[in-house]
Amino acid sequence: MRSILDTVKSRYDRTISERTQRLDPDVRRELADEVESALNVNGGGGGSGGDGAADRPSADDIDAATAEIDDAIIASRKKLEELERSEQFVGVRCRRYRLALQDRAAELERLTGAAAGGEDTLPSNEEQEDVEGGGESASQYPNCHPVMSPRSTEELAEMQRKQAADEAALDKVVDTHRTMLANVESMRRKIADLEVKREEILAGREMCREFLLAAAEAEELEAGGELQRGA
Repeated sequence: MRSILDTVKSRYDRTISERTQRLDPDVRRELADEVESALNVNGGGGGSGGDGAADRPSADDIDAATAEIDDAIIASRKKLEELERSEQFVGVRCRRYRLALQDRAAELERLTGAAAGGEDTLPSNEEQEDVEGGGESASQYPNCHPVMSPRSTEELAEMQRKQAADEAALDKVVDTHRTMLANVESMRRKIADLEVKREEILAGREMCREFLLAAAEAEELEAGGELQRGA
């Protein structure tokens, strides 16, 4: 189909009608026969007769190609919706977890700084048990924050190691999220390319039909003596 379309397009630089009339009648008829065969006009049976005719796409081939592209577009759009949902789900949780880790990091930094300064920031075991057990409100203890105050410097060090591990784990999830974003964009480009390809096929078929009409008009004008051969 594309080779025929390219041939038709190469034959004119203004309108199809004008350029068709300027074609040599023998060339015009030969090209019209090829286009008619490809479009299977009047039961022409695309792909039959003539050298290389079997290599020319028929109307059924064009319809099948268009249907295949339509199916691919539908499937790709469905896949895009799934990718977008997953990406948004992971993206929201990455942002929330990042904020939570930032808050925890700030609290650990406060605890670490206080411990380094020799401040008595670590509650006694009795106080910690009261807070954990809910016997008293945590707000009554200035050193009790969303991060549970450690019982010892060793426990504080363990909390710092856990913070580092959680941040590393989040970085991996963020990398995964970037990949998901790239997949979403890639699928969008694929859909756009498929839509362009579909439009090119339909536009090419319409151009070929316009050429056939112009060729028939030229034949009538030539038969009536209104069009000079090769004019």
